[in-house]
Amino acid sequence: MLEYSCEGEQPLSAQPNPTLEELPRKISVAEYLELLRKSDERLEYVDGVVIAMAGESLPHNEVAGNIYSELKVEFRGRSCKVYFEGIKIRVSSTQYRYPDVVALCGTPQIDSQKPPSLLNPQVIFEVLSPSTEEFDKGDKFAEYKQIASLMDYILISQEKMNVVHYARQSPTQWIVTEFTNAEDIIVLAPLGVSLTIAAIYQEIELP
Repeated sequence: MLEYSCEGEQPLSAQPNPTLEELPRKISVAEYLELLRKSDERLEYVDGVVIAMAGESLPHNEVAGNIYSELKVEFRGRSCKVYFEGIKIRVSSTQYRYPDVVALCGTPQIDSQKPPSLLNPQVIFEVLSPSTEEFDKGDKFAEYKQIASLMDYILISQEKMNVVHYARQSPTQWIVTEFTNAEDIIVLAPLGVSLTIAAIYQEIELP
C-alpha cells in the first residue's frame, strides 16, 4: 500500500488531470471522487488522504478469483451478489475502500456519487500481503466494523493455508475462528453458503 500525502498549492479543480504527486496534503471527498473519475488506478480515501492500491501478486489474484468463482456458482438462482476487486465501498463519510471480494444477499444499496459506492456489504474478504497483513488485521478491521451491514470479515493468507474468519455476534462482539486444513469449512450464515479451505486455495502453489 502506497500512501500519498504530498503538498501542493494549486486547487485540484484547477488541474485538468492531476497526478497523486500534485495533490495537496489532504483533499475533500468531492475532490477525491473527481480524481477517481480521471484515474485508471484504484484509489482509496481515508480522512482526506488518497491511497493508491499496490499491484497484486499472482497468488493474491488467484485466491481472490477462487473465492469469487465459488460464490458466483453458489449464488445462481438467488438474489445474492459477489463483486471482485473493482467495487468501492463507503466505510464512512470520509473513508472509502476497495475490498478484494465483497458479497451480499438482497438488494445492493448504491449511493448517488460518481463513481458510485456500495453501502451494504455483508461479507468482506481480504487477501493478505506481507506489507498489509498487520494493517488488515488491525486498523482496516476497525474501519470495517463501522459498517452496520457487515457480518463477516475473512482474512486469507497467500503464503500458507491459513484463513481467519471474524463473525459478528452483536455490534461490539465478534467470534474469531482460524482454519488451517484443506477439509475445513467456513460457514457464511448471512449468505447461506459454505466454503471449503480447499476451494479457496484451489490450484494455488503455496511456498
